[in-house]
Amino acid sequence: MLKKGSPQRVSKRSLKGPLRRWMTRLDRQVNISKRTSLRRLLILSIVLQILATASVVGGLSAYNGRTAVDDLANQLIAETSDRIYQRIDRYLVAPHRLNALNAQAIESGLLNIHDFDQIGQYFWKQFQSFGVDYVAFGKPNGDYIGAGQLSDRLVVIDEVSQERTGGDLYAFDTDDKGERRRVIEVIEQWDHRTEAGYIDTVQGRRAIWSKVYEWQDDSGTLAISAGQPVFNQTGQLLGVLTVDRKLKALSTFLSTLSLGEQGRAFILQRDGVLIAASTAREAGEQSDGDPLIDTTTQEILARYGHFDQIQQPLQFSFRYGKQREYLQVEPFQDAYGLDWLIVVMMPATDFMGRINANTRLTFLLMGLAVAIAIGISLRLTRWVVRPILNTVYAVDALSRGEWQQRLPVDRRDELGLLASAFNRMATQLRDSFIKLHDTAYRDALTGLPNRAALMDALTEAIAATRYHPSQRFALLFLDLDGFKFVNDSLGHLTGDCLLVEVAQRIQDPLDDEAIAARFGGDEFAVLLSSVQTITDATQVADGIARSLEKPFRHKDYEIFVGTSIGIVMSTTGGTMPEHFLRDADTALYHAKQAGKGCYEVFDTTMHLQTVTRLQLDTDLRHAIERQEFELYYQPICDAQTRELVGLEALVRWRHPSQGMIPPSRFIPIAEETGLIVRIGQWVLEQACKQLAEWRSQFPHMAHLTVSVNLSSRQLLQVNLLEQIHQILDRTGLPPDCLNLEVTENPVMQDIKIAGAKLRHLRNMGIQLSIDDFGTGYSSLSYLQRLPFSTLKIDRMFVQQATHQMESWDIAKTIILLGHRLGMTVVAEGVETEEQARLLQNLGCEYLQGFLLADPMNSGAIADLLRLSL
Repeated sequence: MLKKGSPQRVSKRSLKGPLRRWMTRLDRQVNISKRTSLRRLLILSIVLQILATASVVGGLSAYNGRTAVDDLANQLIAETSDRIYQRIDRYLVAPHRLNALNAQAIESGLLNIHDFDQIGQYFWKQFQSFGVDYVAFGKPNGDYIGAGQLSDRLVVIDEVSQERTGGDLYAFDTDDKGERRRVIEVIEQWDHRTEAGYIDTVQGRRAIWSKVYEWQDDSGTLAISAGQPVFNQTGQLLGVLTVDRKLKALSTFLSTLSLGEQGRAFILQRDGVLIAASTAREAGEQSDGDPLIDTTTQEILARYGHFDQIQQPLQFSFRYGKQREYLQVEPFQDAYGLDWLIVVMMPATDFMGRINANTRLTFLLMGLAVAIAIGISLRLTRWVVRPILNTVYAVDALSRGEWQQRLPVDRRDELGLLASAFNRMATQLRDSFIKLHDTAYRDALTGLPNRAALMDALTEAIAATRYHPSQRFALLFLDLDGFKFVNDSLGHLTGDCLLVEVAQRIQDPLDDEAIAARFGGDEFAVLLSSVQTITDATQVADGIARSLEKPFRHKDYEIFVGTSIGIVMSTTGGTMPEHFLRDADTALYHAKQAGKGCYEVFDTTMHLQTVTRLQLDTDLRHAIERQEFELYYQPICDAQTRELVGLEALVRWRHPSQGMIPPSRFIPIAEETGLIVRIGQWVLEQACKQLAEWRSQFPHMAHLTVSVNLSSRQLLQVNLLEQIHQILDRTGLPPDCLNLEVTENPVMQDIKIAGAKLRHLRNMGIQLSIDDFGTGYSSLSYLQRLPFSTLKIDRMFVQQATHQMESWDIAKTIILLGHRLGMTVVAEGVETEEQARLLQNLGCEYLQGFLLADPMNSGAIADLLRLSL
């Protein structure tokens, strides 16, 4: 063993003599080994290996000691710095997340910024739930509401209101439910706009951090404030949200780190201000002139000139007194303007002690290992060779999948136990393999094959059709109709029981060669391997559908579910299992579109329709930004005088490559994807803007109204009323010139919410029409309670009125019903003079259709209005 401080390098020349002597002895031992037994060779090899290992490790341990110290120190301080970095990041992420949450609540209308009682109690709950110290909102006019921890035992709600507090700050003590009890403090003419971070937040128009400041309880505790401005949709500032957090927890965390007796960890601002330190007297307070921290700070400045020069983690060491200090400086920056430095330092003595102890322990363990190895090898090597060979042979056979391997257990020592353990292991491996295979290819709930098993079977079926073209198969893809309702109403446990019964019923009509599998959820698949025609597959589908039509009984419930089925034949030309699954799923989609409870057989046109629809969906998402939509207007005329009284706005899509796309193609896609909300808002604003321009350009037509359809998604939208208010304000259109048309079904979906919105719109002066009347499922008791002013007869009854007595009677009844309810009636789809004369005789007030005018663009409507001068 080398002495401490002695050179730790061994020259090549010094190794030549010992190496030559060792090689000579090794040659002699090899010659002897030809005449000795395997037992002696084992003993000799074990002893030589251990002695060689001990010599090399012992020689290199001292040589690598100092290098290990450097590596260990740098690694440890880097890991400690990373822990501090992650701790700061986690600790400071909550304020800005809370601000973002509150901003969304204000922008969506969940929080009323004018109701300080609501906001105060809301903030009171938030600061306790999220673990922050103070939550507040301040308006540009000086009004302010906040809640937080004033002291360890005092929770307050602060308020500044020009109306209620006269511009003074009132601090209210609260009970355990957040209710205000009494005023505990009044600060005259307190202005939150002068507080930390407000001006920077407003000017920056984004979420930022304030400067570090002392907490208001005069304890010297440092704190920081997260600020976020809140704007309305027009960009006007509504106020500033702030969340305060004390920094005392950072010092508390630093003090818990294992830094040794002389180690330090602290956080600096770029201007040198100490934010937190592991040696602070109180958590969150600055350290009282710690000389080691001061010296470290000066050392950093001496090396880099200024803290701003440090833009990445840096490691170095320096002398402090008689010992060497390892140090890392790491910048901490975030997206909200925070820019700190994390400093971790540890003395070399903390690591050398460990290295020396580990070196001594290494030599001790090696010596002990040599002695034990020699003793054991002398006694046990003769018992090892034959059992080892038997085990090797058995393991090799086991690796080839021969699971029935057994070793003879004819000994009671360790080798006998090894043989017994090997036998148990072989048995467990066999059982585990069988269980694993079953788990990988079997659905745990229903016991059916799973997706993986079906994919394997489908792959084999595809391969078989390649070698035997006359052999055909069919794939059925099933989805239960109404299963989600069962889960939502009766619970998932009932749903699981239902799936087990469904799996059994699906298998009942199948022959032995068919494979039924569960894909997941309420989706199943059936692979029919022995079918020749599509009729064979549809007969199986009919049998499955009939078996599932029968009611399911669970406890006291009688449950009905149906199934939609997509069928694909092997003759469609697919080459991969994924192709057949895709095509079967496409056929299933068409079955559901056809009304559920039926089956559809895949053909290539279905795939083409799906691809076309996908492309149309993609193009539709860009149509608004690319200004591809146009508005056409169809006149609405007085039935007696044929004078123009209104216009219905109709949206058209001029596709850049496909030309004009009719609404019947893109409106259903927009309804399904939710894009109808954006399209509807655009149509409403453009129609109101256009009519306002025409009213200004043609004053004699000031009585004109514009009718705009509201979709079901728009009607149930939370901020619909606010959007309409804003559109009317921006365009300057009087509310009574706007007529909103609503079909029957959206109103009946949620009569309470829809009715409240319709009444609010009617109170604004907006006219309301019920569109396509007679095609939905309206309740007359609800209809007479809703504030509709106009009833529009669906074009189907108008166009058939002249040659079908039933349609004539329906149109006549709708007109009479509208008049009894105090509504005017508009007939859509009027195309002949005979239809117009019949409707006029029935007392219909207004007509709309091709007889009067086709839908026209804005230029043609403007020409029409000029002709009326």
